[in-house]
Amino acid sequence: MKKLSFVALLAFVPMLTMCRPADVRPHFKNCNYNGASSGTVVKLTCRGKGDNHGTALTDARKAAAFTVASRMLMSGADRAKFSMVERRFFLAHRNFVRSCTTNGTIQQDDDGSVLVMAFCNVDRTQVVAFLKDNGVINPQQTREDIGNPTVAVVTKWSTHDASWNELVKNSASEFLTARKYNALDLSSGMKNLKTLEQKILKSDNIPIDKKYRAAMMMGADVYVELAARNDIKGPNVRGVAAVKAYETTTGRLLGSSSSFGRQYPLSIAGAQQKTVKESIQNAMEKVLTQVMGYWRDDVPKGNRYYITLAGQLNAVEDMSDHINLKLKRIPNVTNVKCPTITQQRMICTFRSKGDVAELRLNIKTALRRSPGVRSVSRRIATRKFFLFTINHSAPSGSPDSLPPGL
Repeated sequence: MKKLSFVALLAFVPMLTMCRPADVRPHFKNCNYNGASSGTVVKLTCRGKGDNHGTALTDARKAAAFTVASRMLMSGADRAKFSMVERRFFLAHRNFVRSCTTNGTIQQDDDGSVLVMAFCNVDRTQVVAFLKDNGVINPQQTREDIGNPTVAVVTKWSTHDASWNELVKNSASEFLTARKYNALDLSSGMKNLKTLEQKILKSDNIPIDKKYRAAMMMGADVYVELAARNDIKGPNVRGVAAVKAYETTTGRLLGSSSSFGRQYPLSIAGAQQKTVKESIQNAMEKVLTQVMGYWRDDVPKGNRYYITLAGQLNAVEDMSDHINLKLKRIPNVTNVKCPTITQQRMICTFRSKGDVAELRLNIKTALRRSPGVRSVSRRIATRKFFLFTINHSAPSGSPDSLPPGL
Protein backbone atom coordinates (compact mmCIF):
# COMPACT_ATOMS: atom_id res chain seq x y z
CA MET A 1 0.00 0.00 0.00
CA LYS A 2 2.84 2.41 0.92
CA LYS A 3 4.62 1.51 -2.32
CA LEU A 4 1.47 2.26 -4.31
CA SER A 5 1.01 5.66 -2.59
CA PHE A 6 4.61 6.61 -3.36
CA VAL A 7 4.18 5.71 -7.02
CA ALA A 8 0.96 7.75 -7.18
CA LEU A 9 2.75 10.74 -5.64
CA LEU A 10 5.53 10.53 -8.22
CA ALA A 11 2.91 10.62 -10.95
CA PHE A 12 1.14 13.59 -9.35
CA VAL A 13 4.20 15.86 -8.97
CA PRO A 14 4.66 16.47 -12.75
CA MET A 15 0.96 17.35 -12.96
CA LEU A 16 1.48 20.08 -10.33
CA THR A 17 4.40 21.45 -12.32
CA MET A 18 2.31 21.49 -15.50
CA CYS A 19 -0.48 23.40 -13.72
CA ARG A 20 1.87 26.16 -12.49
CA PRO A 21 1.50 29.30 -14.65
CA ALA A 22 4.46 30.04 -16.88
CA ASP A 23 6.67 32.93 -15.75
CA VAL A 24 5.74 35.89 -17.95
CA ARG A 25 8.28 38.34 -16.49
CA PRO A 26 11.16 39.57 -18.66
CA HIS A 27 14.70 38.38 -18.06
CA PHE A 28 15.99 41.98 -17.96
CA LYS A 29 13.91 44.65 -16.24
CA ASN A 30 16.06 47.75 -16.70
CA CYS A 31 16.27 49.52 -20.05
CA ASN A 32 18.26 52.58 -21.03
CA TYR A 33 16.46 55.77 -22.00
CA ASN A 34 17.05 56.62 -25.61
CA GLY A 35 15.32 59.96 -26.02
CA ALA A 36 12.54 60.23 -23.44
CA SER A 37 9.83 62.13 -25.28
CA SER A 38 8.23 65.21 -23.80
CA GLY A 39 4.90 63.91 -25.03
CA THR A 40 3.34 60.51 -24.45
CA VAL A 41 6.05 58.29 -25.94
CA VAL A 42 9.17 57.10 -24.09
CA LYS A 43 12.03 55.76 -26.20
CA LEU A 44 14.10 52.95 -24.70
CA THR A 45 16.91 50.58 -25.60
CA CYS A 46 16.23 47.16 -24.06
CA ARG A 47 17.78 43.72 -23.99
CA GLY A 48 15.71 40.61 -24.60
CA LYS A 49 16.30 36.88 -24.21
CA GLY A 50 14.42 33.91 -25.63
CA ASP A 51 14.50 30.60 -27.46
CA ASN A 52 14.42 32.41 -30.81
CA HIS A 53 14.43 35.92 -32.27
CA GLY A 54 10.68 36.34 -31.80
CA THR A 55 10.55 35.37 -28.11
CA ALA A 56 13.67 37.43 -27.39
CA LEU A 57 12.01 40.50 -28.96
CA THR A 58 8.87 39.86 -26.89
CA ASP A 59 11.07 39.71 -23.79
CA ALA A 60 12.54 43.12 -24.69
CA ARG A 61 9.04 44.57 -25.17
CA LYS A 62 8.06 43.45 -21.67
CA ALA A 63 11.24 44.99 -20.24
CA ALA A 64 10.38 48.29 -21.96
CA ALA A 65 6.85 48.32 -20.53
CA PHE A 66 8.10 47.53 -17.02
CA THR A 67 10.82 50.22 -17.14
CA VAL A 68 8.17 52.90 -17.69
CA ALA A 69 5.84 51.42 -15.06
CA SER A 70 8.59 51.11 -12.44
CA ARG A 71 9.20 54.89 -12.54
CA MET A 72 5.65 55.36 -11.25
CA LEU A 73 5.90 52.89 -8.35
CA MET A 74 7.16 55.43 -5.84
CA SER A 75 6.53 53.57 -2.58
CA GLY A 76 6.61 50.09 -1.12
CA ALA A 77 2.80 50.09 -1.12
CA ASP A 78 2.74 50.87 -4.85
CA ARG A 79 5.17 48.06 -5.58
CA ALA A 80 3.16 45.63 -3.45
CA LYS A 81 -0.02 46.51 -5.37
CA PHE A 82 1.79 46.05 -8.67
CA SER A 83 2.93 42.55 -7.67
CA MET A 84 -0.75 41.57 -7.45
CA VAL A 85 -1.39 42.51 -11.09
CA GLU A 86 2.11 41.87 -12.43
CA ARG A 87 1.16 38.81 -14.51
CA ARG A 88 -1.77 40.66 -16.10
CA PHE A 89 0.50 43.61 -16.89
CA PHE A 90 3.11 41.56 -18.74
CA LEU A 91 0.48 39.59 -20.65
CA ALA A 92 -0.90 42.95 -21.85
CA HIS A 93 2.49 44.40 -22.79
CA ARG A 94 1.50 44.86 -26.46
CA ASN A 95 -1.06 47.48 -25.32
CA PHE A 96 1.75 49.64 -23.97
CA VAL A 97 4.54 49.21 -26.52
CA ARG A 98 3.90 50.99 -29.82
CA SER A 99 6.91 49.53 -31.59
CA CYS A 100 10.03 47.51 -30.90
CA THR A 101 12.68 46.85 -33.53
CA THR A 102 16.23 45.49 -33.60
CA ASN A 103 19.23 46.40 -35.72
CA GLY A 104 19.37 42.81 -36.96
CA THR A 105 22.24 41.79 -34.68
CA ILE A 106 21.58 38.53 -32.83
CA GLN A 107 23.82 37.08 -30.12
CA GLN A 108 23.75 33.75 -28.35
CA ASP A 109 23.98 33.29 -24.59
CA ASP A 110 26.06 30.57 -22.93
CA ASP A 111 22.93 28.46 -22.45
CA GLY A 112 22.07 28.66 -26.17
CA SER A 113 19.40 31.34 -25.77
CA VAL A 114 19.04 34.16 -28.30
CA LEU A 115 19.92 37.70 -27.13
CA VAL A 116 18.72 40.85 -28.91
CA MET A 117 19.06 44.60 -28.42
CA ALA A 118 15.78 46.36 -29.22
CA PHE A 119 14.72 49.98 -29.69
CA CYS A 120 11.25 50.37 -28.21
CA ASN A 121 8.66 53.15 -28.05
CA VAL A 122 6.34 52.92 -25.02
CA ASP A 123 3.06 54.82 -24.67
CA ARG A 124 3.26 56.29 -21.19
CA THR A 125 -0.46 57.14 -21.06
CA GLN A 126 -1.45 53.50 -21.62
CA VAL A 127 0.84 52.37 -18.79
CA VAL A 128 -0.63 55.01 -16.46
CA ALA A 129 -4.17 53.96 -17.46
CA PHE A 130 -3.46 50.30 -16.63
CA LEU A 131 -1.91 51.10 -13.25
CA LYS A 132 -4.75 53.49 -12.42
CA ASP A 133 -7.55 51.15 -13.56
CA ASN A 134 -6.08 48.29 -11.52
CA GLY A 135 -5.76 50.37 -8.35
CA VAL A 136 -1.94 50.43 -8.29
CA ILE A 137 -1.58 54.22 -8.43
CA ASN A 138 -3.89 57.21 -8.18
CA PRO A 139 -2.22 60.15 -9.98
CA GLN A 140 -5.10 62.52 -9.33
CA GLN A 141 -5.17 61.78 -5.61
CA THR A 142 -1.39 62.08 -5.40
CA ARG A 143 -1.52 65.51 -7.06
CA GLU A 144 -4.31 66.58 -4.72
CA ASP A 145 -2.46 65.29 -1.66
CA ILE A 146 1.04 66.59 -2.36
CA GLY A 147 1.07 68.20 -5.82
CA ASN A 148 4.17 68.41 -7.95
CA PRO A 149 7.13 70.52 -6.86
CA THR A 150 7.75 73.90 -8.46
CA VAL A 151 11.07 73.62 -10.29
CA ALA A 152 13.47 76.49 -11.05
CA VAL A 153 15.85 75.63 -13.89
CA VAL A 154 19.15 77.19 -14.87
CA THR A 155 20.69 75.93 -18.11
CA LYS A 156 24.12 76.16 -19.66
CA TRP A 157 25.49 75.30 -23.09
CA SER A 158 29.16 74.46 -23.53
CA THR A 159 29.76 77.72 -25.42
CA HIS A 160 28.24 81.21 -25.27
CA ASP A 161 25.77 80.53 -28.06
CA ALA A 162 22.35 82.09 -27.49
CA SER A 163 20.49 79.77 -29.89
CA TRP A 164 21.87 76.63 -28.22
CA ASN A 165 21.19 78.02 -24.74
CA GLU A 166 17.59 78.60 -25.82
CA LEU A 167 17.29 75.03 -27.13
CA VAL A 168 18.56 73.60 -23.84
CA LYS A 169 16.19 75.78 -21.80
CA ASN A 170 13.18 75.01 -24.00
CA SER A 171 13.88 71.26 -23.98
CA ALA A 172 13.92 71.20 -20.18
CA SER A 173 10.83 73.42 -19.80
CA GLU A 174 8.88 71.43 -22.39
CA PHE A 175 9.71 68.21 -20.58
CA LEU A 176 8.65 69.58 -17.16
CA THR A 177 5.46 71.23 -18.39
CA ALA A 178 4.29 68.06 -20.15
CA ARG A 179 4.54 66.27 -16.80
CA LYS A 180 2.55 68.98 -15.01
CA TYR A 181 5.44 70.60 -13.14
CA ASN A 182 5.45 74.35 -12.68
CA ALA A 183 8.73 75.23 -14.42
CA LEU A 184 10.50 78.54 -13.78
CA ASP A 185 13.45 79.95 -15.72
CA LEU A 186 15.84 81.01 -12.99
CA SER A 187 18.09 83.14 -15.21
CA SER A 188 15.32 85.44 -16.47
CA GLY A 189 13.50 85.26 -13.14
CA MET A 190 16.52 86.69 -11.29
CA LYS A 191 16.51 89.70 -13.61
CA ASN A 192 12.83 90.38 -12.88
CA LEU A 193 13.09 90.41 -9.08
CA LYS A 194 12.07 93.62 -7.34
CA THR A 195 14.66 96.08 -6.01
CA LEU A 196 14.48 94.80 -2.44
CA GLU A 197 14.69 91.19 -3.60
CA GLN A 198 17.73 92.05 -5.70
CA LYS A 199 19.40 93.48 -2.61
CA ILE A 200 18.72 90.31 -0.65
CA LEU A 201 20.02 88.29 -3.61
CA LYS A 202 23.35 90.13 -3.50
CA SER A 203 23.72 90.15 0.28
CA ASP A 204 26.84 88.43 1.60
CA ASN A 205 25.33 87.98 5.05
CA ILE A 206 22.83 85.25 4.19
CA PRO A 207 24.70 81.93 4.22
CA ILE A 208 23.22 80.30 1.13
CA ASP A 209 24.20 80.67 -2.49
CA LYS A 210 22.34 83.40 -4.35
CA LYS A 211 20.91 80.93 -6.87
CA TYR A 212 19.06 79.14 -4.04
CA ARG A 213 17.98 82.51 -2.67
CA ALA A 214 16.61 83.46 -6.08
CA ALA A 215 14.80 80.12 -6.42
CA MET A 216 13.16 80.62 -3.00
CA MET A 217 12.07 84.16 -3.83
CA MET A 218 10.51 82.82 -7.02
CA GLY A 219 8.65 80.23 -4.94
CA ALA A 220 10.55 77.17 -6.18
CA ASP A 221 10.78 73.96 -4.16
CA VAL A 222 13.54 72.43 -6.28
CA TYR A 223 16.48 74.04 -8.08
CA VAL A 224 17.83 72.26 -11.17
CA GLU A 225 21.16 72.84 -12.89
CA LEU A 226 21.36 71.55 -16.46
CA ALA A 227 24.44 71.56 -18.70
CA ALA A 228 24.58 70.12 -22.21
CA ARG A 229 26.93 69.79 -25.16
CA ASN A 230 27.41 67.87 -28.39
CA ASP A 231 30.20 65.33 -28.65
CA ILE A 232 31.34 65.19 -32.28
CA LYS A 233 33.57 62.28 -33.31
CA GLY A 234 34.39 61.94 -36.96
CA PRO A 235 31.21 61.94 -39.07
CA ASN A 236 28.90 61.38 -36.06
CA VAL A 237 27.45 63.45 -33.21
CA ARG A 238 26.01 62.50 -29.83
CA GLY A 239 24.38 64.76 -27.25
CA VAL A 240 25.59 64.74 -23.65
CA ALA A 241 23.68 66.25 -20.69
CA ALA A 242 24.26 66.47 -16.94
CA VAL A 243 21.52 67.38 -14.46
CA LYS A 244 21.63 68.06 -10.71
CA ALA A 245 18.60 68.83 -8.54
CA TYR A 246 18.69 70.53 -5.11
CA GLU A 247 16.14 71.35 -2.40
CA THR A 248 16.06 75.16 -2.32
CA THR A 249 15.86 75.92 1.41
CA THR A 250 18.64 73.54 2.47
CA GLY A 251 20.75 73.14 -0.69
CA ARG A 252 20.53 69.37 -0.23
CA LEU A 253 21.36 67.36 -3.38
CA LEU A 254 18.25 65.36 -4.34
CA GLY A 255 19.53 63.66 -7.47
CA SER A 256 22.02 63.84 -10.30
CA SER A 257 22.45 62.12 -13.63
CA SER A 258 24.45 62.25 -16.85
CA SER A 259 22.92 60.91 -20.01
CA PHE A 260 23.39 60.64 -23.77
CA GLY A 261 21.23 61.05 -26.83
CA ARG A 262 21.43 58.67 -29.78
CA GLN A 263 24.35 58.92 -32.14
CA TYR A 264 23.51 60.38 -35.56
CA PRO A 265 25.52 61.13 -38.71
CA LEU A 266 26.31 64.83 -38.96
CA SER A 267 25.02 64.72 -42.52
CA ILE A 268 21.42 64.34 -41.27
CA ALA A 269 19.64 67.69 -41.04
CA GLY A 270 18.96 68.70 -37.42
CA ALA A 271 20.99 65.78 -36.02
CA GLN A 272 22.80 67.93 -33.45
CA GLN A 273 19.61 69.49 -32.11
CA LYS A 274 17.83 66.13 -31.99
CA THR A 275 20.52 64.25 -30.09
CA VAL A 276 21.13 66.98 -27.51
CA LYS A 277 17.38 67.24 -26.84
CA GLU A 278 17.27 63.47 -26.30
CA SER A 279 20.19 63.64 -23.87
CA ILE A 280 18.52 66.43 -21.87
CA GLN A 281 15.23 64.62 -21.59
CA ASN A 282 16.94 61.33 -20.70
CA ALA A 283 18.83 63.00 -17.84
CA MET A 284 15.75 64.92 -16.66
CA GLU A 285 13.71 61.70 -16.60
CA LYS A 286 16.21 60.00 -14.30
CA VAL A 287 16.63 62.97 -11.95
CA LEU A 288 12.90 63.67 -11.67
CA THR A 289 12.36 60.06 -10.58
CA GLN A 290 14.82 60.72 -7.73
CA VAL A 291 13.21 64.10 -6.94
CA MET A 292 9.69 62.65 -6.76
CA GLY A 293 10.87 59.90 -4.40
CA TYR A 294 12.14 62.62 -2.06
CA TRP A 295 9.08 64.82 -2.63
CA ARG A 296 6.59 62.08 -1.84
CA ASP A 297 8.34 61.25 1.42
CA ASP A 298 9.08 64.85 2.42
CA VAL A 299 5.90 66.82 1.68
CA PRO A 300 3.64 65.06 4.23
CA LYS A 301 6.01 66.40 6.93
CA GLY A 302 5.15 69.98 5.89
CA ASN A 303 6.42 72.58 3.47
CA ARG A 304 9.94 73.90 4.13
CA TYR A 305 10.43 77.64 4.73
CA TYR A 306 13.41 79.97 5.13
CA ILE A 307 12.96 83.09 7.25
CA THR A 308 15.33 86.03 7.75
CA LEU A 309 14.83 88.55 10.56
CA ALA A 310 16.91 91.73 10.38
CA GLY A 311 17.22 94.88 12.48
CA GLN A 312 17.80 95.56 16.16
CA LEU A 313 17.75 92.14 17.83
CA ASN A 314 19.47 93.17 21.08
CA ALA A 315 16.89 95.56 22.51
CA VAL A 316 16.53 93.31 25.57
CA GLU A 317 18.63 90.51 27.01
CA ASP A 318 18.22 87.11 25.27
CA MET A 319 15.93 88.69 22.67
CA SER A 320 16.81 86.18 19.93
CA ASP A 321 16.07 83.27 22.28
CA HIS A 322 12.64 84.74 23.03
CA ILE A 323 11.96 85.07 19.30
CA ASN A 324 13.09 81.48 18.73
CA LEU A 325 10.63 80.22 21.34
CA LYS A 326 7.82 82.30 19.89
CA LEU A 327 8.43 80.83 16.44
CA LYS A 328 8.35 77.29 17.85
CA ARG A 329 4.96 77.96 19.47
CA ILE A 330 3.24 79.05 16.26
CA PRO A 331 0.44 76.59 15.34
CA ASN A 332 1.39 74.06 12.63
CA VAL A 333 5.08 75.06 12.75
CA THR A 334 7.68 72.35 13.44
CA ASN A 335 11.40 71.67 13.17
CA VAL A 336 12.51 75.27 13.79
CA LYS A 337 16.29 75.62 13.40
CA CYS A 338 18.20 78.93 13.63
CA PRO A 339 21.83 78.36 12.57
CA THR A 340 22.58 82.09 12.28
CA ILE A 341 21.95 84.48 15.19
CA THR A 342 23.65 87.86 15.66
CA GLN A 343 22.63 91.20 17.18
CA GLN A 344 21.46 92.34 13.74
CA ARG A 345 20.06 89.28 12.00
CA MET A 346 18.53 85.91 12.68
CA ILE A 347 18.11 83.22 10.02
CA CYS A 348 15.91 80.16 10.58
CA THR A 349 14.34 77.28 8.69
CA PHE A 350 11.14 75.48 9.65
CA ARG A 351 8.31 73.31 8.37
CA SER A 352 4.59 73.98 8.31
CA LYS A 353 1.47 72.23 7.03
CA GLY A 354 -0.64 75.34 7.55
CA ASP A 355 -2.12 77.76 5.06
CA VAL A 356 0.55 80.21 3.82
CA ALA A 357 -1.56 83.35 4.37
CA GLU A 358 -2.44 82.26 7.90
CA LEU A 359 1.20 81.38 8.52
CA ARG A 360 2.38 84.87 7.52
CA LEU A 361 -0.08 86.47 9.96
CA ASN A 362 0.86 84.06 12.75
CA ILE A 363 4.58 84.79 12.32
CA LYS A 364 3.99 88.53 12.44
CA THR A 365 1.79 88.18 15.54
CA ALA A 366 4.37 85.96 17.28
CA LEU A 367 7.16 88.44 16.56
CA ARG A 368 5.13 91.39 17.87
CA ARG A 369 4.61 89.55 21.16
CA SER A 370 8.32 88.86 21.66
CA PRO A 371 10.09 90.93 24.36
CA GLY A 372 12.03 93.87 22.97
CA VAL A 373 10.12 94.02 19.67
CA ARG A 374 8.63 97.48 19.08
CA SER A 375 7.88 97.20 15.36
CA VAL A 376 7.65 94.41 12.76
CA SER A 377 7.49 94.81 9.01
CA ARG A 378 7.07 91.99 6.52
CA ARG A 379 9.24 92.97 3.55
CA ILE A 380 9.27 89.80 1.41
CA ALA A 381 6.91 86.80 1.48
CA THR A 382 6.91 83.97 -1.08
CA ARG A 383 5.98 80.28 -1.00
CA LYS A 384 9.40 79.52 0.50
CA PHE A 385 11.05 82.70 1.79
CA PHE A 386 10.15 85.38 4.39
CA LEU A 387 12.01 88.56 5.28
CA PHE A 388 10.87 90.54 8.35
CA THR A 389 12.56 93.66 9.70
CA ILE A 390 12.54 94.19 13.48
CA ASN A 391 12.71 97.65 15.14
CA HIS A 392 13.74 99.25 11.86
CA SER A 393 12.31 102.36 10.23
CA ALA A 394 13.21 102.88 6.60
CA PRO A 395 14.56 106.36 5.85
CA SER A 396 12.09 108.69 4.16
CA GLY A 397 12.06 108.13 0.43
CA SER A 398 13.95 104.83 0.71
CA PRO A 399 11.29 102.11 1.04
CA ASP A 400 13.70 99.45 -0.19
CA SER A 401 16.43 100.14 2.36
CA LEU A 402 17.68 97.30 4.54
CA PRO A 403 18.80 97.45 8.17
CA PRO A 404 22.48 97.07 9.09
CA GLY A 405 23.62 93.47 8.91
CA LEU A 406 22.04 92.81 5.50
